[in-house]
Amino acid sequence: MIREENGTLVSARSSTDSAAGADATSSMALNSFCGTASLVIARNTGSKIRITTGYGVYATSVYHRWNVAGASSTGTFTEPFSGLNASTTWTATHYYQFTYGAAHGFGEVATNSYVQLWNGAQCYIYDPPPYDTW
Repeated sequence: MIREENGTLVSARSSTDSAAGADATSSMALNSFCGTASLVIARNTGSKIRITTGYGVYATSVYHRWNVAGASSTGTFTEPFSGLNASTTWTATHYYQFTYGAAHGFGEVATNSYVQLWNGAQCYIYDPPPYDTW
């Protein structure tokens, strides 16, 4: 879920295993409802994984600090997605290359990730964050 900078929590996360082909989602909290965050990670080819993440918020976002972190059987990773935005939705896909392969692993949106809204509000990822396995 996501919390506002004052710590207000709204709702619990629901998540499903990506092996079933479903999207792992998390609620975002502000004083009432802020939006949702998502993460899908899949093994691409060889030692590469495909990371798709995003959010939808109730007001236009202007910036997001967004990181996905995780581990495989051969090491850990952190992939930055931070940047500017001028919309209520955002999604991006990155590919991460492991040095020695990545047969199995997991990842999650880092709990220090947040979305800065045009009205000054900040929506933070909160525990438990969206996560996925491959």
